[in-house]
Amino acid sequence: MAPNLSNYRTMDPVQTSSLPVDEQLTLNCTAAAEEESSSLLNNNASGHSSPQSSLRSHDDDDYTSSLRAIIPTLVVSILLGLVSGTLYGFGRYARRLKKVLDLTQSQVQTLGICMDCGNYVGHPLTGLIYDRKGPVVSCLVAAVIVFFSYWRIRWTMLNHGDDLTPAASFLLDVAFCGVGFGSGLGYIAGLGSTTKALLKLSTNGSPSQYFGTGIGLVAASYGLSSTLVGISYQNLPDLQTFFLFWALIVPPVNLCAALMFRMQGRSNDATTGAEESSSQMTTEEPSMRPLLSSSNLAVLSSSNLQDLAAGKPDCAPVTDLRSLEEEATLADSVTLAVWESWRKLEFWLLFASFSCVSGSGLLVINNLSTMVQSMGGSDSTAGTLIIVLGISNVSGRILMGILGDSATSTSPTLRRIQLLQAVNITIALAMLLGFFGGQHTVCLAILVIMVAVAYGGSWVLVVALASSLFGKDHFGKDYGLLALGPAISGMIFNQASARWYEQHASFDNTCFGRECYQTAYLVAGLVALMGSVITLILYKTQLRKEQWQ
Repeated sequence: MAPNLSNYRTMDPVQTSSLPVDEQLTLNCTAAAEEESSSLLNNNASGHSSPQSSLRSHDDDDYTSSLRAIIPTLVVSILLGLVSGTLYGFGRYARRLKKVLDLTQSQVQTLGICMDCGNYVGHPLTGLIYDRKGPVVSCLVAAVIVFFSYWRIRWTMLNHGDDLTPAASFLLDVAFCGVGFGSGLGYIAGLGSTTKALLKLSTNGSPSQYFGTGIGLVAASYGLSSTLVGISYQNLPDLQTFFLFWALIVPPVNLCAALMFRMQGRSNDATTGAEESSSQMTTEEPSMRPLLSSSNLAVLSSSNLQDLAAGKPDCAPVTDLRSLEEEATLADSVTLAVWESWRKLEFWLLFASFSCVSGSGLLVINNLSTMVQSMGGSDSTAGTLIIVLGISNVSGRILMGILGDSATSTSPTLRRIQLLQAVNITIALAMLLGFFGGQHTVCLAILVIMVAVAYGGSWVLVVALASSLFGKDHFGKDYGLLALGPAISGMIFNQASARWYEQHASFDNTCFGRECYQTAYLVAGLVALMGSVITLILYKTQLRKEQWQ
């Protein structure tokens, strides 16, 4: 404990020299600190800023400049999302595709499943490509794959029509899988780049206040892609022209994104080099002693006394304030080994919850056109509902991003887990509505809105939770495995719904009536309820972890 100088004010040098050595040294340091504090106060009174206020002002300038630097990445990522979510529009043209190629309902669902699997099952691979090669290579590969996949779909329709051979059918499945895979690769390049850029704005290990909103905007553009699919399908003359249109739109956007990411990478390298050079110059100059006080002065140990006796500095070592802040941030941030996140219980609870909500959502998204047909609705009604689905999907993503960033008494991670549970409950209520009133247009419209908002919002929440629970270093890998959930659950739901549909279909593979999707609604609702229970377990697990810490 530091001595009180008032007890020694009246002592002359002879009297103080008779004090113990450690007390003399501590007294000298305390006196020096008070003298320096007085000097700094005088400087502030005369208009000079303190070192702390200078550092704080410098940090604010760095934060503002970093925030502005993110804007190009955010814009390009949004453009990538707009052309990468075309799989959500499959339900818009599935009915026409079935008629043109003379397919059964199971065959049509297989094409939708191939697209979903290419996107979701391919995510571990696309995530690995992004983690290892970066966004530039990811966008270039995505441009090539999507172009040739759409070209193959169009070529099949022009050359086979309603006479689809087994070989042509297999290549068509591969082409739809390629569309999903390439789209997913482009999207994860934009999403991963935005996530890492926003996490760089972290302070003391806490994400930026714009983290959820930024992720929500990128995810919203991905959901809005289905609306663009619906609009283009409605205004183009036939399916062949429709697929040609998207073959010529998606690759240029990915190529432009690759160019921008390349330029951004060079700019970041130059900035990093300048900062390192400045840091080296700073360390060569004498460091300015920070403000000391008796409250933060450490007690000198015997080893300190030996060092001081040997002629070393007589006061506590000076520590740079910026280094302290950086060390605190690194200590608070989450950094896991490559495969460590997959061994954590929280990862698989999040995986299971996300699978439940996304599988139920994909049931509606991929079958919306035939759902409208089963209730006797027209093709224009299906088109309108596809647009409503897209807008609701976008709204849910932005809404969950904003709600995830909102200030509450709970931590951001717990708050987002609670929102994920609310999403599962919303899906369950929507399926209950479909079970009892799915044959009415108004009920189906409400169901579509509820499902799309919940489904879209779940993607934003999962991205934020994955980065906060498991860190950003292996984001692509973690996100890729989590995205397997929708692929598995979506495949199960769509195959099962197709079987139940065909049990009640007529000789031309068309089903009319309430029973076409009633069983599917019931099962999907029960699964969503199970997802809410799993999310509750995840919440309790994370709450105990935070309380223990």
